[in-house]
Amino acid sequence: MLLRHKRVNKSIAACKLGFNSNKGFTLIEFLVASSLGIIVLLAIGTTYTITNTMKRTSENRLAAQQDLRAAAEMIIRDARMAGSFGCFNLGNLEQKSFPGINDSAKGLQLQLGDEKFSGVSVFNINNVRSAFNQNSFELLGDPLVFSYGINPEPVSGSATVSTSSNVAAWAAAGGRVALASCFKMEIDGVTVSNGDVRVNGALPRQDTLTNDDLIFYTPQTTLSQLHVNAYAIGRVAGVDDTGSMGLYRFTLAPNGEWQGPQLLVANIHGMDITTTYAGCGTNTEATFSDSYINLKNNPAIGRVSSMPAILELRLQLSNNDQTHGRFNEYLIRANVRGGNVCAGL
Repeated sequence: MLLRHKRVNKSIAACKLGFNSNKGFTLIEFLVASSLGIIVLLAIGTTYTITNTMKRTSENRLAAQQDLRAAAEMIIRDARMAGSFGCFNLGNLEQKSFPGINDSAKGLQLQLGDEKFSGVSVFNINNVRSAFNQNSFELLGDPLVFSYGINPEPVSGSATVSTSSNVAAWAAAGGRVALASCFKMEIDGVTVSNGDVRVNGALPRQDTLTNDDLIFYTPQTTLSQLHVNAYAIGRVAGVDDTGSMGLYRFTLAPNGEWQGPQLLVANIHGMDITTTYAGCGTNTEATFSDSYINLKNNPAIGRVSSMPAILELRLQLSNNDQTHGRFNEYLIRANVRGGNVCAGL
């Protein structure tokens, strides 16, 4: 009986020993679990880093694309309006009178019948560098300039406009204004004082019956603000950073100086400008050429505008994966309403 009791005690002891040996983790199990935990944490951290980087890259690229689209919309709108001053348009071939403007020292020049200085102009950087190199800006390419009239105000037969109009306020601040009917326009020498409009100090010749280039036809005569925008490649002077190089926009101030620069798109290092001119004869078929002179000298073409009908800008993008990605060129194509003289024929 005693022997049997000892055997039972041994069995109980063995069971107790076996039960106690299964408590907790062994060192190897702990190391394995720790390693797996570290691997999971590393995977989570790496995934977060990659996701965050992709998010920032996507946001940067989206912002860059939005900047490009916004700049394209501005250029397309300016191109559509270029050369228009009420019903007077610099690109229209019909006989008309316009004295022209030559103030290249300030980056402004207009000349009727000259494709280089129309409502759409590309100024040589060497002629206008000093006009644009201001406010710590460095001009790096030929600026593209659009000129047209805004805020037109009808002029009465007594050559007066409302003193509360935008164009009167612009003139009072020293800004240039354009007095125009469909066949005649004056900019140089036009002054406005207390609503009275004068050309070289004298009343403009007006008529309610005649519509030609000798007088201002009163039903069509308006006074508008000369609005000029320029687009150019440049950078902040003294800053060796590709981010400061880009497409900038300037606006001509009332004092004749360029306001700005306003950065439209960063990481742009070049702008190629291509112009296409339209001409036509007695038929309705239009002829297009990149040379205004060739169209003008073609005897079969009776109508050709000194303003281009189509304007293409190819922006050269910097190779930056964080902004534009792998694309290195962005095309902006704009129609110039005043240059399409064959429309409707």
